[in-house]
Amino acid sequence: MKRILSLILALVLFTGILAGCSTSDDSGGQQNADGTLPSNADVTAEPDILDGLNYNGATINIQMSATEISSDILMIGSGEQTGDVVNDAVYDRNMAAEEKLNVVLTYVETNYNWDGVTGEMEKLAVAGDSTYHFIVNDQLGLSTASVNHYLVNAYGAAYFDFESDGWWVDYMKDLSLSNDKLYLLVGDYFIDVLNHSHVLLYNRRIFTDLYGDADSIYKQVTDDSWTYDAFNKYITEAYRDVNGDGAKDADDVYGMIIGGIGGSTFPFTYGSDAQFVTRDENGTPTLTMNNERTLLLYDKIYAAF
Repeated sequence: MKRILSLILALVLFTGILAGCSTSDDSGGQQNADGTLPSNADVTAEPDILDGLNYNGATINIQMSATEISSDILMIGSGEQTGDVVNDAVYDRNMAAEEKLNVVLTYVETNYNWDGVTGEMEKLAVAGDSTYHFIVNDQLGLSTASVNHYLVNAYGAAYFDFESDGWWVDYMKDLSLSNDKLYLLVGDYFIDVLNHSHVLLYNRRIFTDLYGDADSIYKQVTDDSWTYDAFNKYITEAYRDVNGDGAKDADDVYGMIIGGIGGSTFPFTYGSDAQFVTRDENGTPTLTMNNERTLLLYDKIYAAF
């Protein structure tokens, strides 16, 4: 059974970021009018570990998830410049990577559900199919594939500097079961995290009617008095039985409206600083979510929802 390389952050596509961070300016911030550095500026150039690499036109095959919730268009682009600022930035980045390393990036788009990812990886591994150099897909499915040894350990691979800017090192380590294994790579190249951010909006008119200054809620955040208790208080006090029928129905005013219970609870959990996993001296993780802080957290979330 041949394992496949499934690196969620393709080195060749990350080249532009690495190269962009390769020069440090010790000139004290002084610049000429045209933006160039003065002739007496002390500039120290850091070595670019990708300089001199030439893959002689090799094709890099990338299997890319293209479901409704994927950000594939921000990684693949349209394949040409269209005048759209985002598309053209994606195009220029990919072309720069191809030219620097002398490679051809080829994408094969897939559209299977998150729970089918592991099975697809198993098929490739069992068949010894090494067609794909990189696979971009659901985190849970690829994590399971890594536990089943379908993927290649990225530690020790040439040209990866996981301590450099752009890599989300702590996040990647949290996706691993040991200190010497790393299968899933994450970093600035993947816009999915920002593209699926959750935002909590509030109605300034309703808040003003109830409490006066609508901006006071920002002060609560900055002075650390924005708590679940405060949030639940606003939710409860904002409710109005508009039609006076004594029942909560679609005609009433509510303190919170959510678009689906499951996904909407995630940001409250992620932003809580509750510890779900701890590691021993060898880096081996243990589930420790059954603790006082987590139980309190879910009491508060349950009260809100």
